[in-house]
Amino acid sequence: MLIRKVLLMALLTALTLVAMPNIASAQSDSTGESELSETTTTLSPDGDVGRIIPLPNSGRDPLSDTDRGGSLQIGLFLVICLVILGIGGWVWLRSRRMRMRRSAAGHDPVDMAKTRGADVRKS
Repeated sequence: MLIRKVLLMALLTALTLVAMPNIASAQSDSTGESELSETTTTLSPDGDVGRIIPLPNSGRDPLSDTDRGGSLQIGLFLVICLVILGIGGWVWLRSRRMRMRRSAAGHDPVDMAKTRGADVRKS
């Protein structure tokens, strides 16, 4: 069983390496010579070079549903929140049902400890 898993992982790794395009290959122009281009940095009108993380209140209002802060993004956030709450509620409800079944069958740990005369919670 373990040998099958190892062989399967080796096969999947080999297939992945063969199927992946060579992304990091060097690029050159048609003559075979590469040229380095000069980069210039331009300042914005307020003198700021630019930021990876924008400052608070420095953005713009969403213009379409797919923009940051648009209705689709907010809707997706609400759906994710509802799913998380639903999973939590399902786990809570399921644990209550299982606890009630265990108690009805006489397998409740607290009741069993009390009938034996043992301490319910050891400190």
